[in-house]
Amino acid sequence: MIARFASHRFFCSYLVYHYRVGHVAFQGQGWVRPLYFVLLLTPYGSRVVIVPMILVTLAARLAGKI
Repeated sequence: MIARFASHRFFCSYLVYHYRVGHVAFQGQGWVRPLYFVLLLTPYGSRVVIVPMILVTLAARLAGKI
């Protein structure tokens, strides 16, 4: 319950911040820049894997195999 509250609070503060400030480009230089973008893209890579797994599981469930 506390984690959910913290998550919602963070999300709301994130939305308010970006509404007030607008787009902020990453200013880092050197080795930290590629690391930042790799970490930024990691959740998208996991979605590429997760979505097909969800669809396969859902299809198996609807076919009565699970």
